[in-house]
Amino acid sequence: MRDGARVAAVIEVLEQLGTTAQSADEVLHAWLRQRRYIGSKDRRRITDLFYIILRHRLRLGWHCQAAQQPETPRMLTLAALRLVEGMTAAQIEAMFDGTGYGPPPLTDTERQALLQWQDLHPSAMPETVRVECPPALAPSLQRQFGTDFSAELEALTLTAPTDLRVNQHKATAADVMALLTADGLSPIAIPALADGIRLPPQPGNLRGMKAFADGWFEPQDTSSQLAVQTLLHMVAAGTRQEPRATVRILDFCAGAGGKTLALAAALGPRGEVLAWDGEQARLRRLPPRLARAGTTDTVTVLNDPAPHLGQCDAVLVDAPCTGTGTWRRHPEARGRYALAEVTDFVARQQE
Repeated sequence: MRDGARVAAVIEVLEQLGTTAQSADEVLHAWLRQRRYIGSKDRRRITDLFYIILRHRLRLGWHCQAAQQPETPRMLTLAALRLVEGMTAAQIEAMFDGTGYGPPPLTDTERQALLQWQDLHPSAMPETVRVECPPALAPSLQRQFGTDFSAELEALTLTAPTDLRVNQHKATAADVMALLTADGLSPIAIPALADGIRLPPQPGNLRGMKAFADGWFEPQDTSSQLAVQTLLHMVAAGTRQEPRATVRILDFCAGAGGKTLALAAALGPRGEVLAWDGEQARLRRLPPRLARAGTTDTVTVLNDPAPHLGQCDAVLVDAPCTGTGTWRRHPEARGRYALAEVTDFVARQQE
């Protein structure tokens, strides 16, 4: 593909993202699946530019407003090419020539914006925009982080590494490390986790590997793995005082079941894990994941948790939240907040 065609592809994917509640990953992967003829180099460039725009969305939007231009996918892409990638106006104009599946030629107002942007000084940009903080969350995050606000928010603009959890039922960490190394990747062990492995950001199609299909590993952030590990340590301390044959744990906000899988893998046949979520549609992704992991015998997906309350050794509650911890992986989530939603999250968490 020519450079212009790649840029046109990014604009098209951004337009699709703006019409759906799906994640950026889902929209991009669906777009690429429909175009399997696109080569790996082109896919990488499309993916990289797409996420550059999402990670700089507020800053790019501020520049659009400063140039009195609408924050359309096309204009945001122009801003990213000029302001983030440092392309000259002439280089950008060469890509926007309307030939070879490239985007239509630049308008006079777009050319004027390219000139205006080079004269804008970053000091004029509000701090919340510079660190990509959604307006609805700024007051609470500023109170929470205080003088560390900028550093914390800037850290959330970086690309997240890819963390994996090895499934003890199917493989060892050494098995998976060797497999990933042989595949040209650079895995490292996560010190705090016996079954945790870290890869650099965007390591490729891990879900296309046979080892994933066979249930050897699951992508799962270190924070989620640590939550499960901490809970299991607490349960172990309690059951030592009161020995029992089976440990029962309820994953009360299970979602798609990532922590359910981790609990089942760690407990093995001595454990029973119950999974429930207030949004039952999210739980539909769990049964095939259980089958792949080989833990269907020890996990029960609940339609109603009420009969089991008070009958468990522990309850794991990963309550609905704003998801700021996922921004590195899902930068588009920053632009999907309204103050009313934040207030609703607080009320649901207290409940």
